Amino acid sequence: RSSFGGRPSQGLRIIAIDEGNNTFTQVRSPIKRALRSLRELANNMPFGPQVDLLSLGLDSLDLEKQFSGLELCFLVSSLGELQHAEDLPRLIQALENQGTKTIALVSLPEEWESTNTISKAEDCLKRILATQASVIAVPIDEIASPGEDLPWEDHLKEVVNYFSTAFEALLRASLWVEGASAITETDIYSVLRPGRQGSLSVSQRFDTEQEDRIRNLVHESCDRLIRHHADISTANQILAILSGYRSFTRSEVRTLISELKSVCGEETEILFGTSHLAIGPRGLCLTLIV
Repeated sequence: RSSFGGRPSQGLRIIAIDEGNNTFTQVRSPIKRALRSLRELANNMPFGPQVDLLSLGLDSLDLEKQFSGLELCFLVSSLGELQHAEDLPRLIQALENQGTKTIALVSLPEEWESTNTISKAEDCLKRILATQASVIAVPIDEIASPGEDLPWEDHLKEVVNYFSTAFEALLRASLWVEGASAITETDIYSVLRPGRQGSLSVSQRFDTEQEDRIRNLVHESCDRLIRHHADISTANQILAILSGYRSFTRSEVRTLISELKSVCGEETEILFGTSHLAIGPRGLCLTLIV
């Protein structure tokens, strides 16, 4: 959210960056493919954000032109595919120097990838954590359910859908015309602590039985956070977005908050938002950030 003339502007701008012109790399990256869907998504949302796709490297960005006046910048990147691992931490530091707060959502490579790729990603993550950015790191390996062995094409689709659903839930919940209980990007920043690795969980259920579906959804989401190495029992705050299409009730919202507090502790502050998501009349989606 940027400032104009010293006053805050409610407009949200998204800058999606494809480094280089390596077609194979661009197609392979699940998080990048999900990011590319944002323009179509934004165009279909009332008062949706401005989305710009830039085909250039991070080192070619003109901060004065692209990021001037920003109060908060939400960066999305795959750490396993950066051509120059030092570019992203350098960009975050440059944004800090001009007074811009940064949230970095990054995906970590799978365990079968080359030692060099994993080493570069780990080094890049350490450099980012050394800045004042709020960081959400998602291990691609931990997105699938335990014991699940999908065909490779379905695995890629699942990962792309994971990030696409997260982007859509966050965007819709932050728009007052869409989110019945609105959250903001600043809420995300406040939940995360600079220098600490945060986690993102996205879970969906399509239960026909209504009685236990919220409880099952919460425990599935929390189990996923634990697999991402998040210590949810000591979290001071957790951001929760419940999404669906007129598919959850007031009592279910109360159950959701109660179940989260039973896992995280009664003293944990729940920043709660809702959003519309077209996932079927019985579908529910829970997005957690901690």
